Amino acid sequence: MSPESDRMAIALLEEASLVLDISPSQRETVEKSYESIGAVLAESNSLSSCDPHIQAQGSILLDTVVKPGPDQDFDVDATCLLNCDFQTESSESIYRFVWDVLQAHGTYGPMSERKNRCIRIDFADNYHVDVTPCVPNPASPLAIHVPDRELKMWKPSNPQLYARMFEDVAKLRPIFRKPMIAVANDGRSKAAGVVDPLPPDAGFRKALLKRIVQCLKRDRDLFFEDRDDAVISVIITTLISKAYGNIVPSRQFDSMLDLLIDVVEDMANHVKIKEVPAGPVYVVENPAIPAENFAEKWNKNPKLVLAFYEWHTRVVESLCALRRAVLEQKGNHTLTNCVSSIHGSEVATMAARNIAERTAEAHRKSQVIISPSLSIGTEGITTKPVRYYGK
Repeated sequence: MSPESDRMAIALLEEASLVLDISPSQRETVEKSYESIGAVLAESNSLSSCDPHIQAQGSILLDTVVKPGPDQDFDVDATCLLNCDFQTESSESIYRFVWDVLQAHGTYGPMSERKNRCIRIDFADNYHVDVTPCVPNPASPLAIHVPDRELKMWKPSNPQLYARMFEDVAKLRPIFRKPMIAVANDGRSKAAGVVDPLPPDAGFRKALLKRIVQCLKRDRDLFFEDRDDAVISVIITTLISKAYGNIVPSRQFDSMLDLLIDVVEDMANHVKIKEVPAGPVYVVENPAIPAENFAEKWNKNPKLVLAFYEWHTRVVESLCALRRAVLEQKGNHTLTNCVSSIHGSEVATMAARNIAERTAEAHRKSQVIISPSLSIGTEGITTKPVRYYGK
C-alpha cells in the first residue's frame, strides 16, 4: 500500500467531512436561536415553580451535525427539564406547560408545531429546533422521562448520559503497526446553567469517531434521497459508537483507512436479533438505557430492516473500493471519484480543491501539508514538496 495514496485518501475523507460541518455563520445563527428559545422557557413565569433547565441533546451536543443540502433541514435538539414529579404530573400536562409558553410567544408561537414527543420550531434558514419537555427520572441522576403523546404515557430517556458515554468512546486512541501521528483527543467540559450553552465547535480537532458518524450520515442522506426508509441518525451513531468501542481497543491497524473499514463493517454486528415464534425481533439498544430499542420501528416495518442492510452493504463496498484504489496506487482523480460515491461529487470535488490549494500554499513555504486530521492529528502530515500530490 502506498503511504502517499493512503494519506491522500484519508485526507480527502477528512476534508470532505470538514466541508460537511455547518459554517461558522450557520452555527452562530443556530446558537442564537437555541439561546433565545431557552431564555423564553427559562424566564417564563408560568414555569418558574418548576425550575426549567434547558440543555442540548442529539447531534448538536455530540458534535456530529452534517450541513444540509439545498432542500434539506438539519435539526437542533434540546430538552426542557421541569423539576416536577412524573408520578403526580401527567405526561400530557407537562407537554402542555411547555407548549403553552412557546405558543404564546409572539415570534415562536406561529413557528411551533406539535410532534409526538417534542415541539418543533421551524426557521427559514434550513433548520429547526426540537424542544422535548421532560421531568427527572429518580432512577438515575441524569435520567429523564419524556412524554409520548400517542401512547399518553412517559418514556424513559437519558440523552446526557448517552453523550457522556459517546465522548468516552471518542477518546479511545487507535494503535497502528507503523508509527503515525496521534489521533486527536478533544475532551470537553460544559458549563452548567439554566440554559446550558452549546458545546464548542471542535473544528480540526474533532475526534475520529465523530468524523466517521458524519461520513456515514452524509452517505445515508445521499443513498436514501427521495426515499422514506432512511436509517435514522441515532441508529447510525449508536452502532458506530459500539463498533468503534469494540474494534479500536482490540486491534492494531496498518492504516487509518483499514481502521475506518473495520469499524464500519463491524457496526452491523451490534444489531441484536432475537428469535421469537412470531419472527425475528431487531434490537439496537440505547447504551444509556438498555431497555430502550432504537430499532423499535423496524419490527413494525420490515422494509426498514432491509433498507439498513442494503445501505450498510453499499457503504462498506464504497470504502473497500477506495482501499483498492489505494492498494493499486491510483492517482488523485480516481481517489476523488471513490470519495464521491460516499460524500457526493460536489463535496468530494470541493475537498480535493481545498487540499490542492493548501498543498500549493505549503509548497510555496517549502513543505506540503496534506491532511488537517481525519483526526490523525491537529497539525496534519508534512512531506517533501511536490511528490505527494501527483496524478
